[in-house]
Amino acid sequence: MTDERSVPPLVGSSNGSAEVGTPAALDEKMSDATPLEPLLSPEETAKILSVSTSWLAKARMTGEGPEFVKIGRAIRYRMSSLLKFVQARIEGAEVVNAFGP
Repeated sequence: MTDERSVPPLVGSSNGSAEVGTPAALDEKMSDATPLEPLLSPEETAKILSVSTSWLAKARMTGEGPEFVKIGRAIRYRMSSLLKFVQARIEGAEVVNAFGP
């Protein structure tokens, strides 16, 4: 017996790739994606930047702090965002990016 609400079968297109919107298409996208960068809590971020969590919260509200990710009510930071934030504030020296372009 077939349930009409069940997931449709995976269908491939004539070029061998899955059709857009199917679970197979999502699997293809995920296999091409780069792994997620670990996310840091505001407490970890404040410690790395040597600032208080209070300063970090204020900087987030004014837009003066590092880029952040909001997942539900949780605030998280990427290490790459912290590096960009610090590099943008280096004064009096030529900035050399040791992490590539």
